[in-house]
Amino acid sequence: MDFRVGAFVLPGEEVGTIGNERGTVEISIGLMQNGKSIVATKAGYVKHLAPNRFWIESTQKRYIPCIEEMVIGVALDMRGEAFRVDIGGPLCALLPFQTGFESISRKQRPNLPTGSLVYARVVQASKDIEPEIACVAPSGKAEIFGTLEGGFMVKCSIGLARKLLSTDPFVLDLLGRKIPFEIAIGVNGRLWVRSETEENTIIITNTILKSEFLTHDQIQ
Repeated sequence: MDFRVGAFVLPGEEVGTIGNERGTVEISIGLMQNGKSIVATKAGYVKHLAPNRFWIESTQKRYIPCIEEMVIGVALDMRGEAFRVDIGGPLCALLPFQTGFESISRKQRPNLPTGSLVYARVVQASKDIEPEIACVAPSGKAEIFGTLEGGFMVKCSIGLARKLLSTDPFVLDLLGRKIPFEIAIGVNGRLWVRSETEENTIIITNTILKSEFLTHDQIQ
């Protein structure tokens, strides 16, 4: 497996090749497979998340849903047997009552008032239909997903969100050594932060947002 990680590429350029390596290579936003070649479908930088996930990171402002990505959504209303949720994409997402939550029976309906925040993963995505999200992991358990109570939600660049989800989230590690806090990071360019006081939450949020274009030394 050979990828041009960190390189700036244009649509149509070869980003890498797939050989007979062990494990599955997962390609995401901005990439497509053509035989053993992986080709860029949009301009941007080639990014990598261990062990084998690759995508193109650009300065796009509108989120385009992709399967298995984690998002923060805002509940809008109900449609049939699902909630409609704003995830910042071209279309609102659907969060089904039965399959979107852990341990919900057919006679139960989850309580999700308008304006509620949810941390979910994208389970279906297509440019032609509304995406579907779920507040459960592939195991069927809630794990890290569900409603987000209290705290603040802020918008950030999609690039910063992906950076924070990387294997080396320097600013989060640094803040965590100084102030206890909880955070949910949505690839759709949304962050949710909660700590013991409102003042600490504001400090943490502002520090994270300002860290996007700073070096490690500048952040410290």
